[in-house]
Amino acid sequence: MTRFIVAGAAAVLGIWLIYVGLANIRTRTSEETGGRRRVNRAMGESNTYAGGKAVLQGWIRVGLGIAALAFAVWFVFFGPEA
Repeated sequence: MTRFIVAGAAAVLGIWLIYVGLANIRTRTSEETGGRRRVNRAMGESNTYAGGKAVLQGWIRVGLGIAALAFAVWFVFFGPEA
């Protein structure tokens, strides 16, 4: 049962990352959130990226999303049995 909860959480995260990454690629814009946003604000830098950097961040998010989905599938079949 625990395996399915962990795999489900990883799958939801992976789907969300892919969705956000594709939106970054399509619109060619992205925004920082969380800790990096606070660091950028303290340094006086913008939290919004446009152009090539936003597309690169989008592709990174898509790749991480695919990795999260692959982990979810792997964890269902090979994760520890509790």
